[in-house]
Amino acid sequence: AGSVPLLVTLVKTGSPRLQEVAAGSLSHIAMNQANKANLAEEGAIPAVIGFLKTASPEGKGAAAAAIANLAGGCLPNQVAIAKQGGIPPLVELTKCGLPRVKVWAAVALGNVGLQCEETQ
Repeated sequence: AGSVPLLVTLVKTGSPRLQEVAAGSLSHIAMNQANKANLAEEGAIPAVIGFLKTASPEGKGAAAAAIANLAGGCLPNQVAIAKQGGIPPLVELTKCGLPRVKVWAAVALGNVGLQCEETQ
């Protein structure tokens, strides 16, 4: 978890390629249920949502994967993603020409709405 603050900073301020790699790294860290709350506390959710709005198509895919994994099975993160404006850019991303990116957007949307009446 010591790398999380650095990764969050890179997602916010790194070069486009570093932002993409950092978002991908956060996505992998978020696959572990025990890490989801710490990631949220360290600011990963607003950082990744901000990156999602400005990234290249490949970067958007990394951001959507991170959001999908942050939301999966974690109700507080699902609510935070919805409240911080994560749903509209994910919906827009489902229109992307890259199939892999569309899939991550759909998975993220499903995970955000899965258990949370506030986000459905």
